[in-house]
Amino acid sequence: MTISIDTQGAFAHVVSLRSPDGMVQSYQLRIGDGGKGKSRAFAVRKHGGPRKAMREVRAFAAEIGVTIRSGRHGSTMGRRSKKSRTPAAGIRFVWKEGRQSVLYVCASWSEGGKARHNSWSTAVNGLEGALDRAIEKRVRAGAPDPDRKSLLRALRAEYAKR
Repeated sequence: MTISIDTQGAFAHVVSLRSPDGMVQSYQLRIGDGGKGKSRAFAVRKHGGPRKAMREVRAFAAEIGVTIRSGRHGSTMGRRSKKSRTPAAGIRFVWKEGRQSVLYVCASWSEGGKARHNSWSTAVNGLEGALDRAIEKRVRAGAPDPDRKSLLRALRAEYAKR
């Protein structure tokens, strides 16, 4: 089979698709971000069992020149999501309603494979203080340094909306 994917230096991961009773139905090789046309399924029944299907997955990955990562990786630390409305990964701004609207700077990161998050109020810490705490927490967790200047500009724009 011919596949037209730019695989130069690409990584892939394998997802097992299971039936409600827990049996593996197929394996899906997801290349890169796993977007449209960047995955391929290998049915267990078609390939004669789970081991043979996994063998086919590995052979196909070798054929197209991608490295299969083990474990659960997700996206790389510091990579911004396509849907993000802020200029840096893992930092977002949230308005919380109560007696009065308060803007919070929220940070998310992972520690030992577990997702963590925290938020800092701009009413308590000030705009720059809340942003600095969020950046500090993410950097301490191993994320790359974000562009503070563009984040502060976006935070001020968000604050000006209300």
